[in-house]
Parts: sequence; structure tokens; C-alpha cells
Amino acid sequence: MLVLIEITMNVFVLGALLIAAVSIGFIPRTAKLRKAQRNIDRLEKEMLANHAEILALQKEMNIKNNQSSRTPIVPIRENGNETKKEATPDPVVRKKVSSGGSSTNQ
Repeated sequence: MLVLIEITMNVFVLGALLIAAVSIGFIPRTAKLRKAQRNIDRLEKEMLANHAEILALQKEMNIKNNQSSRTPIVPIRENGNETKKEATPDPVVRKKVSSGGSSTNQ
């Protein structure tokens, strides 16, 4: 025979237990994420410091050797207040160039 055990429980107690269980489940995960984020922040700071040190050393070497940079430095804008518009060729000229057409019209 099957023995039945009857348990009566208040709905509010069941809800409170559910909320407590979910909260307890999130605590370890949250702690793990915080630890990982601290580690990421530490590594980012370390990399930035290393890159800054490398750039400083390259600058010192450049000054010692009195060499100008081999890589040309091109400014994005000539003047910070003005934007430079790209010059697009006339559509007729583009059509002639792209079709390899002649200079005479037929």
C-alpha cells in the first residue's frame, strides 16, 4: 500500500522559501563575477601601463638616435573647426573614365 503524507503549507511561506532559494543561488555567481571583473580591471591597467612604458621608451630611442619617424603622420583634419569636403569628379567625366570611352560624342 501507498502511504500518503499530507503536508499543508502557507502560500506566503512557499513564496518566501522560493525567494530565499533564488537569492542564495545568486550570491556565489555574483561574487564570482565581481572577482572576474576586478581581475579584468587589474589586467587592463597593467596593459595600459606597459603600453605607455613602451611608447616612452620608443620616444627616448627616437630622441637619442635623432631619427625622424619613418611613418608619415597625417592629420585627420587640417583645421579642427573646418570640415574638408571630398572632391567628387563630374558624373560625365566618371562615365567616360569608367566606360573607357573616347573624348568625342557621337
